[in-house]
Amino acid sequence: RSTQKAIEAALQPLPEFYENLVSLKSSDGDIDTDPDMVNALRHLRKSDPDNPIWPQMLGYIRFQRGGWEIIDALFEMNVAIAGGATNRAPYLIASEVSRLLQNYDRAADVLNQGLKHSPGHPSLLNNLAYTLSHDAKRIAEALALVPQLQEIANRDPHIKDTLAVVFLRGGKLDDAQRIVTEILSNADAGSPLWFRGNMHLAEIAWKRGKPREARQQLEGL
Repeated sequence: RSTQKAIEAALQPLPEFYENLVSLKSSDGDIDTDPDMVNALRHLRKSDPDNPIWPQMLGYIRFQRGGWEIIDALFEMNVAIAGGATNRAPYLIASEVSRLLQNYDRAADVLNQGLKHSPGHPSLLNNLAYTLSHDAKRIAEALALVPQLQEIANRDPHIKDTLAVVFLRGGKLDDAQRIVTEILSNADAGSPLWFRGNMHLAEIAWKRGKPREARQQLEGL
């Protein structure tokens, strides 16, 4: 409160005030996403333009706030990447926003850049396969990542979900059914993974030419 009052009282607040506010509002490990935090980071971006931490933090907050702010999140993370960022967050968020905007080529390019800095990292590989599966022209590339994903899937249901999506969109329905069965055997009823798994089963039935079974699956959900 004292730092905020100092900022409000100053005609031209010192950058140190904003930096102190950001430090305090993220000291417990969780980054606040309120307007005061956004305002502080915007000022720090202007006063300290060569520090890559500010665009990354601002981009993260914009992404978490959602809505139209994801566009600014993409801009900030692109600034961080252009500035030489090597940690994974800018690549993951920039690619996710690009995917949400249906710019799949850009999303895949960003993830491939991230993999140059973190070869084989599960999150980057998982997101890359999922992104490629959305583009019919690049489904073969997604399927080519399956062996790597299978090696790291273990008990990670999110990677298994990506495998199911890749198999589904690649026409490998038996493989998709097997993975979905594994997911559902460990998913709590009513959970997001349980819901997605059952949605996959409906799609599998539909693709196998069983619309009645697919409809029953959906009506059950």
